[in-house]
Amino acid sequence: MRRALLIASVAVLPASALAGGLTVLGDHRDSFQSVRVAQMTPDVAAQGKVLEEFLTSTVPRHLPDVEKGLGSPSCHWPDSTFVMPLVQSRLVLMPGLYVPPNRSHAEFYAVDSVGGLQVWYLSDSTTVSQSKVYLKADSRFLPCTRETQNQLGTRLLWDQEHLADLERALRKRFGK
Repeated sequence: MRRALLIASVAVLPASALAGGLTVLGDHRDSFQSVRVAQMTPDVAAQGKVLEEFLTSTVPRHLPDVEKGLGSPSCHWPDSTFVMPLVQSRLVLMPGLYVPPNRSHAEFYAVDSVGGLQVWYLSDSTTVSQSKVYLKADSRFLPCTRETQNQLGTRLLWDQEHLADLERALRKRFGK
């Protein structure tokens, strides 16, 4: 009976309430297919879980706390000087049920000179849904492409060095 009532309740929601979705984050320097291949290797997958755990335990869950540590957002999306680490998923899944008005949004916060943090907020506009890190590319950055797949170790080392700097900066800013 409860299940039927829930289904009936969902069936009468306006279409605007079903606004969740999947966003694929592009990276202008990396090949999406090459990144997916790299992410299937055990080392990259394991490091990805560590990064997700770090973000979950470090980034505050509400906008005022995020902005207390990072200041005002610099924009909605990072510019072309930022790249995503290989170990991080390029997918953002937002929950599907919203009560209008839907004020979900994403903001990008620069973090010192080492990178940035993009934060997605739920429809209440203040609760953090998830966050993704971006690293500041330098002259040693090696894009992940079909041509550079055999140099995965070099790219992972670059990612690890720059992630360590970004993690230190985030811990300092959030006092963790």
